[in-house]
Amino acid sequence: MEKEPLNTRLLIVDDEEIIRESFREIFDARRGSTEALDLAEEALFGAPSRARGPERPSFELDFAESGMAAVELVRAAVEARRPFAAIFLDMRMPGLSGVETAEKIRELDVNAELVFVTAFSDHALEDVTARAGTNVGYHCKPFSPEEIRQLATKCVYDWNRLRGLEGLIRLTSSLQVHAGQVDVLLTNILNQVTESIGTSSALLVKLDGSEKSTLYATGKMKVPGVAESALAWMNERELDKVQRSAGYIYFPMASFGIAAILEDGADVKTEKLYLLRLFLQHAAATLENARLSQQLVRHEKLAAVGEAMNKVIHDLRQPLTVIKMETELLRECPTGETALESLDTIDQAADDLIANVNEILSFVRGVKLRAERQELAALLAEVARQARHLLKDPPIELTFSADEGITFRYDLQKLSRAIFNVVVNAVEALRAAKTASPKISVVVAQSAEGATRVSIEDNGPGIPPAIASHAFEPFVTHGKPGGTGLGLAIVRQVVEAHGGVAHFRSDSNGTVFLFDFPPAAEAAEPQAVAG
Repeated sequence: MEKEPLNTRLLIVDDEEIIRESFREIFDARRGSTEALDLAEEALFGAPSRARGPERPSFELDFAESGMAAVELVRAAVEARRPFAAIFLDMRMPGLSGVETAEKIRELDVNAELVFVTAFSDHALEDVTARAGTNVGYHCKPFSPEEIRQLATKCVYDWNRLRGLEGLIRLTSSLQVHAGQVDVLLTNILNQVTESIGTSSALLVKLDGSEKSTLYATGKMKVPGVAESALAWMNERELDKVQRSAGYIYFPMASFGIAAILEDGADVKTEKLYLLRLFLQHAAATLENARLSQQLVRHEKLAAVGEAMNKVIHDLRQPLTVIKMETELLRECPTGETALESLDTIDQAADDLIANVNEILSFVRGVKLRAERQELAALLAEVARQARHLLKDPPIELTFSADEGITFRYDLQKLSRAIFNVVVNAVEALRAAKTASPKISVVVAQSAEGATRVSIEDNGPGIPPAIASHAFEPFVTHGKPGGTGLGLAIVRQVVEAHGGVAHFRSDSNGTVFLFDFPPAAEAAEPQAVAG
């Protein structure tokens, strides 16, 4: 977010032209003369012999020769959203006096820092602050130019710091943050707010009917006895009203409240009390947003778990249904060839069920291989055994091919299951598209350098573009009423655990999945790969 430029606008209000010109010289001439002096010093002596203080801002000046003219300038500045940071006022002027001008300015702008510069006053300081607010300064004529520059600099920086704090407070209620971040954020802002109103000890309290609880505390309010005393008093106070008692200030609202210690008998400046209200309003919104955000995250997690479980259960239900159907068939035909076929089918369904459960556990816990060097022909034979019941009604041609004598260090159960998962996806895609003469081929080949490639190719419709770039991610499915969405994620896990890489090519003429394994001398030891 781009930082707001420093507001250095000053308004000088005095009916005497000589005074207005004096202010112009103080704020305009200083920079040129100082820079000239610095340059001369550097030319004569090299590096400056004296340390330079912090750079003062470059002030933007406006002038008014009467109270009414000042009020109109303030009105225009507020409407243009370019308010004055500080206003220097003469006390005695024709027409509106300085105090009367300040009262009308406050109706338009409660934030501007007001400084009365006068040789004498018809009003006591208590009367001035009661009418113009307590964020007023008081400076006597004749004045030192350096004192005026310092006073203007302080007013400008105070105004900008408070506006920055207001912006930060308002920003909190729009942030999406979790509980831990909210604690840090609100504690930091509470410190800044209480410092701005003139105290270092404050308590942010949640009010819920007769119940009350401390949310954040600073300074002496962290002491249990002090905090408890403030809490007990706050519960009996009038809502939405600032109240003072026995060295404390209280500001309870509907759901939250602030209690602060008035240090050294000082009172809080009236015009800064709005910071308490602003902070309470936005702290309430921030805490509510954090609660809703946590609730949303919990609901999203539950929804994700529910969706995943729904898919997992579907995959588990399918072999269980086969077992149930074949068991009923056995009851009707307890003997003979039909019974043996049913037993084979039940056995295969049970294997599928166990394999599904093991795959889910492997995905969650990480793939752990039991690898040994053996011919890849054994791998293809195992895939053929698992897939035999998939190819009926309507029939699908499934062929296997391997170069003779190819050996590879692999986990027979897990790698065959990975290939089987790809074959299952191909079967489902071919049937869903009603592909004419559907075919799937599984080919294993080895290069002269010893790199091994397993390819599984079909002549189906291809992987939908909507999921092609996410095909190996968990819970990604397309157009399937069931399935865990873990199949290809597990495939990638298993291939990578063997030190290989899984990828694919797909278009409207079909899909080919490729598992590429490096030569034995370059292959990493098979390892566990987490999901």
